[in-house]
Amino acid sequence: MFERLIEDFDLKEISKDSISLNSKTGYTYNLSLASSFPPILHTTLTGPDRPLPPQANVIKTPDEFTVPLPLTLKHDKASKVVTFDLADGKKVTLDYSSDIHLRVTESLVDEDGDQQDERLVFGTVPRRGYVLGEHGIIRYSRLIEGNIHVGLGEKGAPLDLTGRLFELTGTDAAAYDAYLTDPLYKHTPYLVSLAKPYKTGQDVVQPSSYAQYHSSNSDGSWDIHHKRSDPLGYFSRYSQDWGGLDEYLIFDSPNGQVSEPVAHVNGVHAEWKLEKQALDLQPSTGNANTGLRYFTRTFAEMVGKPLLIPRDWLGYLASGMGLGESDEPQAQKLLENWPETCKENDIPCSGMHLSSGYTVGEEDGNRYVFTMNK
Repeated sequence: MFERLIEDFDLKEISKDSISLNSKTGYTYNLSLASSFPPILHTTLTGPDRPLPPQANVIKTPDEFTVPLPLTLKHDKASKVVTFDLADGKKVTLDYSSDIHLRVTESLVDEDGDQQDERLVFGTVPRRGYVLGEHGIIRYSRLIEGNIHVGLGEKGAPLDLTGRLFELTGTDAAAYDAYLTDPLYKHTPYLVSLAKPYKTGQDVVQPSSYAQYHSSNSDGSWDIHHKRSDPLGYFSRYSQDWGGLDEYLIFDSPNGQVSEPVAHVNGVHAEWKLEKQALDLQPSTGNANTGLRYFTRTFAEMVGKPLLIPRDWLGYLASGMGLGESDEPQAQKLLENWPETCKENDIPCSGMHLSSGYTVGEEDGNRYVFTMNK
């Protein structure tokens, strides 16, 4: 497995809306703020034979999806460190003294109720953050232990992806195992890392969560702490087979503490509620800027929402290979009798379709939508 660390960066420029670094080996790193609230960082890394993805997959143009960097930005030229604050109180640190080390932190109270100096929300793995693959980019990121990880498109059960390795490609995964088969039909390199609340006295603190989106159609893989490597700690590894990096880091804004009884909530034990709240589509806090619903909505606004489907699509659409392929009883009879079968079983059927591959050619054995055998 080919991996080579990209290092020896120098500052190219700090403009009003981006930080640009150049390496001695010809690679360019850019960090910009796609949105100040909700906070979204946009990073790109390109170089020889590693251009940006030809399809950005984000519906907004770069001009529409870039805002000025905060006035709090500071650059320590001697230590090669750039820092700035985000609108919701988080702090961004970009250290390019050797390789590139990006960190986003926040200040919260700890489990004893004391103020923490810093809590890591997101960070690259030191000396491994941005790595060259054979033809693409490999991205090592810190994982926050205890976070729940969801996303990546269609993936096997269970819902939490932590501790597993996934292939990022599409395939016709007919007759798949709901737990073991990977890859399945559709994928997208979008991973949400949801932080669990924790208790402090009579309050519950909700730390910030984040999501990573790699705007690339390249095949690849995502290791969510499946592989262990003691020097690297608790990490994930995103590997992109081809091209340069085009990454969006999305952060939520839970705004610290939420008052909540710690013993029982509506008869549900508090420990169970803390597990549930990290995945809650509509958290009890009423804060629209946090939780899985927030990350889903923000992602949809970035890449585009689907068109409104026809009304009949919301009902049951009948389809089955057993109907179209049957010789005895004849397929035609089964198809003709299907509406009556639905009626007898009180199944409201909006329509019926024969999608690709539901009949088989008698001579060649290939799958077709229709087979003319007369």
